[in-house]
Amino acid sequence: MDLFYILQILWKKKWLLIAVAISTTALTYFLVKLLPPEFKSEAVISTGVVERWAIELERDNPFVQQFQVNSQFSNFTTRLQSRTSIRQLAYDLLRHDLNALLKGEATYQELDEEEWLFDENEAKSLLKILEDETIYINPSREYEPKLRKVAKAFGYTFKNLSESLNIYREGNTDYLKVIGKANNAELSAFIVNTLSENFSKSYNNEKVTQENISVSFYLDLAKEKKAQVDSLS
Repeated sequence: MDLFYILQILWKKKWLLIAVAISTTALTYFLVKLLPPEFKSEAVISTGVVERWAIELERDNPFVQQFQVNSQFSNFTTRLQSRTSIRQLAYDLLRHDLNALLKGEATYQELDEEEWLFDENEAKSLLKILEDETIYINPSREYEPKLRKVAKAFGYTFKNLSESLNIYREGNTDYLKVIGKANNAELSAFIVNTLSENFSKSYNNEKVTQENISVSFYLDLAKEKKAQVDSLS
């Protein structure tokens, strides 16, 4: 009886309920339309960690090896999100937008002129500074404040870029996934591609350096052993 009574009331108020539903839907639609668009790009980095340790995982202690693999991926993720990596990404973005301004082309982000008023000579000076790749790793006290100020004017702060990124290992695979979000499709693609390329370049250079050190060590060891053998003859 109570249910029937409730249904009667709802039926009498049906037009009001329909109007509320339609108005809510319309309001939600227009509010969503007012939101800025968001574009997402993805990149995948093959690390070679699992492939390199696959035999050991099967033959040796699998728990210890699995811990080492997980630690390696954790280190990679931390490295990609580090201030050094984000700084290099910000400067790469800054280099792109400064070149675009000088050529009269569109930039990825609008310049906040209250933070920095565009000056052609100053832009060229900054680009010359950015040609020195050592500034990415070892910030200069002389140039860093200016570069950070101009990067901030474009919105390329550590906070903004960090919040636009999501980096994680894809399941138990050998791959790291890098996801970047931005209000510009080209910007989101540039972020993930540049961050991945910078990481791969740095990682490969370190691997080559370590391999050269190992080769040098074993060559010296071989010479030492040969000298010992020769001394016995």
